[in-house]
Amino acid sequence: MDTVVKVILGCFIFVMLTDCEKIRNQQEDNLPSGSSIECIIYNVTSLNCSWYPAMTECQSTLGFWQMGQVKECPVYLKDNRRGRNKCHFQSISIIRDVQFTVQINVSVSLLPNLSFSQMFEPYEIEKLNPPLDFRYSLKKESFSLFWKPPPTKDPIMKNCFVYQLIIKGMDSKHKENITLNEKTSYTTETDITKRYAFKLRVRGTKDCGFGNIWSEWTEETYEGTGKYSDVLIFTSLATLTLILTLILLYVFKRYKLIDKIFPAIPHPKEKMAEWFLNFGKGERDYCQRLQVPVEVI
Repeated sequence: MDTVVKVILGCFIFVMLTDCEKIRNQQEDNLPSGSSIECIIYNVTSLNCSWYPAMTECQSTLGFWQMGQVKECPVYLKDNRRGRNKCHFQSISIIRDVQFTVQINVSVSLLPNLSFSQMFEPYEIEKLNPPLDFRYSLKKESFSLFWKPPPTKDPIMKNCFVYQLIIKGMDSKHKENITLNEKTSYTTETDITKRYAFKLRVRGTKDCGFGNIWSEWTEETYEGTGKYSDVLIFTSLATLTLILTLILLYVFKRYKLIDKIFPAIPHPKEKMAEWFLNFGKGERDYCQRLQVPVEVI
């Protein structure tokens, strides 16, 4: 029984060592380029790195070094879809204009340790955040879009940014793909009865040392989603009502319909004065009719 266990254990160790030896040979073939390491800076201070392959039999550790700053990976992850090991730095201080080095140490029992490293230019692997405060303003038959540059660790000139703007018609196949260098606004004509969607993203220019990594898109902004159509409908109804009112006033005046519908009311003071005059005269006439002749002796 002990012999069987030893044989099985020996086979397992042999397979494990063989797999790690293959990994070692593959990595040694790639050295010193270290091309299997991929890193990206995002959210200004976060860093993700991954390397191949992700074998559970081999233990891998990652170290970060820049200008005397040495950091060991705080969080290790597995990317099963791509078959890679991953390291995540939630917050790390990276000097943007100085290269940093990432070193991978692979170890397994009974085999010499394998180390391979790669140097990175921070700007080349930085993924900027989306532009800030993306908004629009409608003026008559045109609208203007405004935004602010993305947040960065160090101040960066406006001409170091390239923006990509998408304007899409929601009720048609209309679509505009616009590239803007350093600008933080855009104005174009529009039909306020139509609906549009806008989104924006940014990347750094190669002249400023950036790579070709675009940021995520801003949240889509919608314009003309019934709001401005309601204004047009209200304006049309108000104009139609005014025209009909003017026509009715003309007809009433032309055929004197106002006098027929609303006859004049006599003035009450004149009627009361006439009544008092008539009242006194009537009483006198009545008294005269009742007078009896008196015989004079």
